[in-house]
Amino acid sequence: MKSVVGFTLLELVITIGIIAVLSVVAVVNLSGIQQNTRDVKRQSDLRLIQGALEQYYADQHFYPTVLGVNLSSGARTYLNQVPSDSLASNQPYVYVARPSACDNSTTICTNYCLYGNMENAVATKLASPYNATCSPKTSYNYMLTQP
Repeated sequence: MKSVVGFTLLELVITIGIIAVLSVVAVVNLSGIQQNTRDVKRQSDLRLIQGALEQYYADQHFYPTVLGVNLSSGARTYLNQVPSDSLASNQPYVYVARPSACDNSTTICTNYCLYGNMENAVATKLASPYNATCSPKTSYNYMLTQP
């Protein structure tokens, strides 16, 4: 009698099927992890901007009317480069000084709203609640105001 060593066709098909299912599960989980990582980066960027705005307010007693490339006043720089959401170039972070049309000469900017857009809907639960000062923006699902 000859002894044949090897796999049957059925065993190979089942093994390949199991590997395919595991690969699909891994790819789906990896894309979710990447989304969460990008959202954490966005939240970190917005908190960094918020911290610089609070330092600015502590020194100037008002918030800036707009955010430029950096956040500075006179000789002091509060943020060398204002972060931007490079992954969502069509929806960058938005800064809105409040009250509306404040210019820091006749009307002082006493509040602000920072908007960002998160990919993962779960991340929006961490957003500050909307208040009377900041109105929701339809294309943004995350907002920060002064602490």
